[in-house]
Amino acid sequence: MREKLLTLLLMLLVYGNSFAQYESLLNDNPSWIMHYLDMLGDSGNFAITQVEDVVVGDYTYKKFIDPYLVENYLVREDVGAKKVYKRFNNNDVLLFDFSLNLADQIQINGKDFVVESITNVNVNGGQRRQWRLRDLSSFPGPSEIWIEGVGSIYYPLSNVYQMVSDPTFSMKCSFKNDVSVFNQGIYNNDVATDCQALGVTGYDDAASKISLTPNPFRTELTINTLVGLQDATINVYNMIGQMVKQANHLNGNKIVFNRENLNPGIYLIQLFQNGKLLASKKVSLVD
Repeated sequence: MREKLLTLLLMLLVYGNSFAQYESLLNDNPSWIMHYLDMLGDSGNFAITQVEDVVVGDYTYKKFIDPYLVENYLVREDVGAKKVYKRFNNNDVLLFDFSLNLADQIQINGKDFVVESITNVNVNGGQRRQWRLRDLSSFPGPSEIWIEGVGSIYYPLSNVYQMVSDPTFSMKCSFKNDVSVFNQGIYNNDVATDCQALGVTGYDDAASKISLTPNPFRTELTINTLVGLQDATINVYNMIGQMVKQANHLNGNKIVFNRENLNPGIYLIQLFQNGKLLASKKVSLVD
């Protein structure tokens, strides 16, 4: 009887320790393959990858590039606290908290959430813990869905309520040291997604050579490109998906976009050339 109890205790300890082992989000060179779909029906895939470490004050951040949104992200992780932070407006903002328990409440960027469920989900080669957080505001948005060591299934480096405008994003695959971890097909208990066949080259090169400054802007937004544009088009959308402005037949390495009669607010600017989307970025127009 004593031997059985010791065996049971040992099994519980082993199981408890394996379940409690924290899977870091930022260790081992993470990368993600994302899918986008915009209101015009255009869709495709792109890769978010780590490029370097950046020291700011007392912290070292990992810098990631999103070539589709033309965004750079500085992200750091407190492994002991199981929390991930993103650098925003010269401050650290909480991105993920993987220490939360069921029914815990948390405020993220001024929005209140409650942990609705914590479950195990399938990843490549095993399982990971998943948190589903429900928005407690009077006008609730979509649930946050986080997977330990993977990030949000919608967009790994932003909270989903920040990504609710067009285009929409979904994670296809995630990697650690080029080894697949998250796989959308496996996660959905379906046929595994062929991550190698998605094809994410080409778009990255064009988008990484385009900048939009200043952002926010008041009267003029300058679009600089390392590769000269030829007969390009700019489409401008408001946050409910309406196209409010278009500029055609753009050429050269520097394009000046005038606000004209646009009201202050957040807009999505998309740059096309020969029917191909070169850049898509949110900009803020202020008085």
